[in-house]
Amino acid sequence: MRRAVVLAASVVNCVSAAEGWFVTPNCGDADGDDNKVPSYRADMETCTTLGRCTDPAADNVQESECTGTGATWSAYTVDNVGFLDPATADSVSLGASTPPGWTGATRFPRADAGASCWALEGPPEQPTYKLPMCKMYNENACCAPIHDAETQWAYETLVNVADRCLQYVNEEHFALREFFCIACDPEQNKYMSMTEDDEDNWGEIRICKSFADRVWSQGGKDYDRCGFMIFTGGPFAGPESKNEIVPYGDNAPDTADDPILPSKFWQDESWRGTQVEQFFNQIKPGMLDNFDFRVIDDTGDNAELVREHCFHGAGGAALTLPRMAVLAVAAVLGSMYL
Repeated sequence: MRRAVVLAASVVNCVSAAEGWFVTPNCGDADGDDNKVPSYRADMETCTTLGRCTDPAADNVQESECTGTGATWSAYTVDNVGFLDPATADSVSLGASTPPGWTGATRFPRADAGASCWALEGPPEQPTYKLPMCKMYNENACCAPIHDAETQWAYETLVNVADRCLQYVNEEHFALREFFCIACDPEQNKYMSMTEDDEDNWGEIRICKSFADRVWSQGGKDYDRCGFMIFTGGPFAGPESKNEIVPYGDNAPDTADDPILPSKFWQDESWRGTQVEQFFNQIKPGMLDNFDFRVIDDTGDNAELVREHCFHGAGGAALTLPRMAVLAVAAVLGSMYL
């Protein structure tokens, strides 16, 4: 196999220092065209370890996968990494994040402490009425009861597929409920970065790897006990979405009619990402369907600093075990009377 000359990574830094808007990252091929590597995967490392092979003819493959006789493999370039560029400082005077990527930019007004909400289009506030689904945020929330209701609709469509399945997930996998409730988290400004005016991509939500591991333990096999109900075959889903999964925000959740076993349906792929990365970005909370979800490693050096700017549990901070147990029991009791 002949390896083509690798073009130097080019970084286009078009972020305004004043606003600090998030810029959606993407990889480019040798012609400078976007090659459809999912933006939640696009970074300096991924963009330059994936490329195009001539034999077998394929895009988005690693050099080791290009094995044909006389084949040529051409690495991609970094067309734009936005705030993922290590040389670019984070902005809006909200402190630095490690690794780089979080900007804290928001399209909406902030509270004095900087908090700002996507669903409420402004600062968080105490809900007038209790939130049945995301009850961990009853004292202060980034959502109203109508947003909580849509979240519950999507969540229960996904997991409430047979007798006691909702109870099982609430008891054994409360982290999945926490993921669906991100839209209500009053501390979401700490790990959410918004684009200025891109209606196709609203920005990025950073998920701590430690939390992702809680959601997706045992390679998703625990969820196979009941399975998931999803909606596939959507005409507008991109190639990065396996089987054209339609996010819950793009259709009525109760129209989902495709049963799957999660550990079989999603498999680690070099360009689409790990099972859990694909799950986060294909099964999204209803109000957040145009955000990317990027998994950030918070298990190595500077773990505490990294965790300041990635979601690692309800309330933006990991729940204590006693409080988590109380919330899980409350969720189970609540589901018994639905």
